[in-house]
Parts: sequence; structure tokens; C-alpha cells
Amino acid sequence: MRAPESISVNASGELVVETKWGEVVERKPVIYQIENGSRVAVEGEYSLKGTSAFGFELHDYNTVLPLVIDPVLSYSTYLGGSDSDRCYGIAVDASGAAYVTGYTYSSDFPTENAWDDSHNGYWDVFVTKFSAAGNSLLYSTFLGGSDWEGDESFSHKGGIAVDGSGCAYVTGGTHSSDFPTENAWDDSFNGGYYDVDAFVTKFSAAGNTLLYSTFLGGIGSVMGNAIAVDSSGCAYLAGATGSSDFPTKDAWDDSFNGSNADAFVTKFSAAGNSLLYSTFLGGSDWDCGYGVAIDGAGCAYVTGRTQALNFPTVNAWDDSHNGNGDAFVTKFCDISQSCCIPPSVGDLDQGGGDLGFNYDGADLSAMINGLFIDPTNGWDGICLDEADVDFTSERPVVDPMTVDGADLSLLIDALFIAPTHFLKNCDGTDNW
Repeated sequence: MRAPESISVNASGELVVETKWGEVVERKPVIYQIENGSRVAVEGEYSLKGTSAFGFELHDYNTVLPLVIDPVLSYSTYLGGSDSDRCYGIAVDASGAAYVTGYTYSSDFPTENAWDDSHNGYWDVFVTKFSAAGNSLLYSTFLGGSDWEGDESFSHKGGIAVDGSGCAYVTGGTHSSDFPTENAWDDSFNGGYYDVDAFVTKFSAAGNTLLYSTFLGGIGSVMGNAIAVDSSGCAYLAGATGSSDFPTKDAWDDSFNGSNADAFVTKFSAAGNSLLYSTFLGGSDWDCGYGVAIDGAGCAYVTGRTQALNFPTVNAWDDSHNGNGDAFVTKFCDISQSCCIPPSVGDLDQGGGDLGFNYDGADLSAMINGLFIDPTNGWDGICLDEADVDFTSERPVVDPMTVDGADLSLLIDALFIAPTHFLKNCDGTDNW
């Protein structure tokens, strides 16, 4: 091994390698020989060879026959019924339980502790949770309506994510106008006879309850191909849409770009009943999102395929299309935050000076720049002797908070003290 921090063998016979990135554990080896067509186990274990090397210490074995030292297969299993079944997404929780989703044509697909234990017709979605050992189903359920789920070619798939509480979030596509909805942002099918709507469904940790389930679509087809969830329970969806009226909100791009499909990125609230942002992503040819991941700051990383010569590029490693279909990687930082200060809080006027932000006559350029525009360089223009920020006040703030003589009580309260309690939504309604 190259430069490990340390290596050791634990009480279970596993090789433990400490690296600067964390701990790597290799299971106790399985060692055997084949004699007369039968597998014969050979006793053996790891043997340390200094500070960066290891080998194997073997007990009695037949030196004439080949010796096999295998990695450990923890588990491997079939999952299906008597007809066709296809799995397209997997997620794993902190306990090692695996969650899988896909589509099934089997009326006898195995169910356990199910929200829906009956096949609904044609292809249904399935959601199945395995124990950490892989030898039992903790739950397994159908999800669907009376028509197709998925798309008939299965060129688009679907995905699954799991949060820290063990709730599964599933996405894909449905032709069913009676696809089950619950606490939905949109409870109506949007497409035509040949079209698909995306769906987003959140299951309880037990798998027997829908916490929310919603359509997402327009007049053309929309397919959810990948899903991720952040620490707040907000779901991020990536996929493809052929709908010029695909729902957008606080969008980086609110217009369909042409050809057959654009990629899209959509963020749902934790309750699933509102869009925090939703945007097109694409050029003048075909584009599709196939994967999405979220970092701790709420930035979405999207990948997929584009045939567009004019696919949008920013700070690119490669800003030129290379031929036929190219992969793409795009990072969005939470564009829903563009309206986090409602107009009722004050006048943030970008019209004057280099930055020209003012609130009740005070120049807040340095503060706004430090908070929103270039936070990595810090809020270095506002010192303690310039700002009186009293965080001990009851809400709503009574004592003045001032910068250059302006009362910032409402602004400071909304940003730092009680943002979920005090800050209004962009439409002016209370955000409780």
C-alpha cells in the first residue's frame, strides 16, 4: 500500500487501513481450493508485513492444487415476480439498508408491509427496502395507476434517495391520470395520451404511508430521472422535458430551448407541496439530465447528455461541443435564495455606485457583498463599531439595529434571528 497512516488487523480478522481520507476495512478473506469438483475451505488470515504491506498466513492446504483467495460477497439476490422486472435506482441509509426502485409488470411481485400490495396495471413502480444483511425485505410496495409507469422504451429510468430518517424519495414517469397523489404540489396529470408526467413521491420510514406524492409536468412529456435530498428534506429532481410550459420558478432559464427535450432541475420544499426553484437547462438540440447530487451548502450538481452545440457553459473545463452527444456537468447554487429578502424589508437599490445597495439611506454595499455576492472574502466592511447588532431582543426585534444610522431591525431579524418565522415568501405571504 502506498503511504497509509497505519494498517492493523482487528478482532474479527479484518484488515483496517487508516488513510488521510478515512478508514478502509477489508473483510476477512475467503480462501479455498477445488478438489474433485468440490470447494474445500482453507484456514487463513491477514499477516502484516511492516507498516505498509500485508500478506496472508495460510494453514494446511494442498500445494499441488490452485489456491483461491476471494473477496467477500456480502449478499446477492434476485428480486422479481413471474413477469418482467427492471431496477433503475438504489440508495443506502446509515444502517446499511438498501432501497431499490424500478418498474414491474409482475402482478405477483413480492410485497411486504406495503403501502399498496396490488398490481395496478401494465408497468407499476416498485419500491423495496432490504435489511442490511440483504436476506429480508423490510418493506416492498407497488406504486402506480391504471396506465403505464415509466416510458415504453425505458430510455429514461427514474431514481431513489433516502434521508437521515429513513424516508425514501422516488421519481420516475407516469402515463396514469390516476397516479396516487398526497399533499401534492400538483395533483393533476398534465400530458396528453402519449405523454408522460414526472412524479415525486416520499414514503414514510416504514414504507406504508405516502408523506407526499405529486405530478410534475406540462403539455409534453416530462421524465424524472434522478433525485437527491438535502439535510432539510428538500428533494432535488433532474430529468428531461419536452414541455414548453414546464413549470418554472426563480429559474436560471425559464424558456424552453427547442428540439425534442431540455434538461431540467427542480427543487421541492420539504413538505413537497411547493417549488423552491425550477429551471430549464439546455441548448437548441436534445438535452437530458440523468444524475443529481447535493452538497452541504444546497448546491445542485447535475449531469447528463446533450447534443446541443450551444449548451450553456460557464467557468468550463471544455466550452466546445465535441460531436454527437456530449456529457455535461453543471453546478447550480441555490437559485431560490435570489429572493430571500422580500421588498417589504427595504429598498436594495442596485442602481447607484459600484454596488449602490441602500436601506433607508444607508450604504450597505459592503454588507450585501459580504453576505450574498462574495461571502468567501468575508463581511470585512462592517466593523463592530459601525454596527449595533443586538441578538438578545425578543422577536420581533424592538431595540434598533443600526448600520450607518439606518434601523436594520427587520432585516437582521429576517436574515439571522428567526428567518423561518419572520421572513416572508416572495409572493408576500407569511413563511411560518
